Amino acid sequence: MKIAVWNIRGLNDSIKRLEVVRFLSLNKPDLLGLVETHVKQNKEISIMSQFHHYGILSNKTQGRIWLFYNPSTVALSNFVLHEQLLHCDVLFRETNQTIAATFVYGQNAPRDRVGLWEELVALSRTLTQAWIVLGDFNVVIRLSDRVFPNPPSNHDIMEFNSCLAQCYLDDMHSMGSEFTWSNKQDGHSDNEGLVATASHTPSCGSPMAQLFHKLKLERILTAKYAALSKLEVDLLFQRAKDGVMRYGIDAVNTAFVEYYTSLLGVTTEVVPISESLFASGPRISDDVGAQPTLPITRTEIKQALFSIPSNQSPGHDGFSSGFFKHSWATVGDSFCLAVEEYFKTGKMKRRVNVTLLTPIPKKEVPLTVQDFRLIACYSVIYKTISKIIANRLQKVLPILVGNEQAAFIKGCNIFENIMMSHNLIKGYNQGLISPRCLIKVDIKKASNSLQWGFIK
Repeated sequence: MKIAVWNIRGLNDSIKRLEVVRFLSLNKPDLLGLVETHVKQNKEISIMSQFHHYGILSNKTQGRIWLFYNPSTVALSNFVLHEQLLHCDVLFRETNQTIAATFVYGQNAPRDRVGLWEELVALSRTLTQAWIVLGDFNVVIRLSDRVFPNPPSNHDIMEFNSCLAQCYLDDMHSMGSEFTWSNKQDGHSDNEGLVATASHTPSCGSPMAQLFHKLKLERILTAKYAALSKLEVDLLFQRAKDGVMRYGIDAVNTAFVEYYTSLLGVTTEVVPISESLFASGPRISDDVGAQPTLPITRTEIKQALFSIPSNQSPGHDGFSSGFFKHSWATVGDSFCLAVEEYFKTGKMKRRVNVTLLTPIPKKEVPLTVQDFRLIACYSVIYKTISKIIANRLQKVLPILVGNEQAAFIKGCNIFENIMMSHNLIKGYNQGLISPRCLIKVDIKKASNSLQWGFIK
C-alpha cells in the first residue's frame, strides 16, 4: 500500500509535470494526491492525458485537488467531491482490503476552513472502515510545527484539533525533515559520475580557467537537477510574494539602492596616514616577515578548503565547499593548480573575484531595509585563498596589534573591552573629578560606509 500527497504549487509548468512523471515512475504509488495544481477545467483533459498508466480524478474546483490512482492495483468508489476535499473508498486488489481516503487542500482564511471541518466531521459519522486523511490543511496541530514567517493563532490550532477529536483521527508521526518547505535533502550526492566525466574532459588555458571550464561542464551535465532547483525557488517565492505584491518589485529595489547609496555613495576627504606612525609602532623581524610569503603547499590548500563549513553559502557559481570536499579525489588536482596560480602570478580571474551580496532578515518580519544585514557570498576558490592568507597573517598579527584590541584576535574576546569600558565610566557620576566625556561610535554605519580609496 503506497499513498502519497504533494502540494505541487502549480502543474501548468512542463517541468513540474516531468517531476510528477518521474515520481510516479520511481515510487509507483497506488494513490497520489496533488493539491494546488492551478489547472483550469478547460485544460484538465489535455494535461491529464500526459500521465499514462494512471487514472486521474479532480474535485472540479479551480484545479485545487487531483487524485492519481493505479487502476491495476486499486479500485475507487463512493466519491465525495467538496471545494476543499476529495473523498473515496479504496479497494486494494491484492489484499482485498477497503479503506476510506480523503485528500484535503484547506483554504487560507480561517473562516473559509469552517466548511472543511464540518464536512470532515459529517464524513466520519458515515464510515466504519479504516480512514486516512492527508493533504495541505493550511493550519498546523501545534505551534512548534511552524517557525516562519508568522506563528499561527491559537484559535486556528484549537479548531483543527477539535475537528480531529470529533473525527477520532490521530496525527501520524513523520520521519525525515521536520520543516519540509525548505526541500532539505539528506546530503548524499548522486552526481559523482557526472563530476568525473566533467573533470576528465580536455580543456585549455590557465589552471584557473581550466577549473572553471570543468565546473561549467559540470553544470551542463547536471541540468536535469534544474527542475528541483526551480521547485525550491518557487517555494521561496511563494513565501516572499506577499511583500513583493504589496510594494512591487521596483519599489523594493529602489529602497535598497537608495539606502546603500546614502552609506556607500557619499564622498569625503581621505586623510593620508603619516609614515611616522608606522615608524613609532611595533615591527616584525625579517624572519617573521618572510613567513607569510613562503611557497604555498598543496597540504595547506587542502587544509584551508576542508576548514570551510560544507553548508556555507556558495558563491555566484553555485558550488559550495561541500561539493569540492565530496569530489576531492576527482577535482582536487585542478583546484590546487588554480589556487597555486594566484599565489604565483598575483592575478585573480574576474570569475573568481566576484561577490554576491545577499540581504538576510534580522527579524522574522522585516519592514525596512535596516531590518536586513548583508552577507557576502564568494566562490570557494576565493574563500580558500583568503583562508590561506588569514592563517599566515594570524601568526604575525599578535606582534603588530596592541593589547587593547580584543576582537578578531585569537585567544581574546570582545567582552574584555566591554568590561574595560564599564570600569572606565562607573565613576563618572562622582564629584571632584576632572572634565571628561565618552564618545559612542555607531559601529554599524562605520562598517557599512568604508570608502574604497581609504581601504586601498
